[in-house]
Amino acid sequence: MLCDALANGNVLTLPRSGRRRRPRSVPHCLHTAVADGPLNLLLMPCDNFEEDVERVAAAGRRACEAIEAATRALEVGRDVRLAGAPLVQVVETLIGAGGRGLRLGASEAFIAYEQALNAMRAGVVQALVETAGLSLTDVASKMRISRQAAAKLYERARQGHQSKEPATQ
Repeated sequence: MLCDALANGNVLTLPRSGRRRRPRSVPHCLHTAVADGPLNLLLMPCDNFEEDVERVAAAGRRACEAIEAATRALEVGRDVRLAGAPLVQVVETLIGAGGRGLRLGASEAFIAYEQALNAMRAGVVQALVETAGLSLTDVASKMRISRQAAAKLYERARQGHQSKEPATQ
């Protein structure tokens, strides 16, 4: 079973044993790590933290690129104005460079970044509660957010997890 798991994606889900505050079993994943030497196997709780970080980072890069494109267009408009062009021509230049589309694209990209960040935060709260056995009060204290905010994030993560599960009859 271990060899199959390593051959098919390097992840093996195992039930967690031992005493916990919560009665449910928490799956653990076997991760491989190779660093200039022998193969290291790491048993870590299964969560989506690494994937969530990648999603946040990618959304952040897209937001930066969209904001940079909008800023470049504005700077072109500024340069046209500094060259003595009337404001009507500056506006036409800005519209021709993408105008409203650039502005909305930057706004939408930033909203997507915030959504990815909030989804990651929700996943962290869920993992801390379900994997580490922390209470919502403990999680809120660690994350420096209100208990109510922690509860909302936890509920969001639980709803998202339930929507990904196949329906059973």
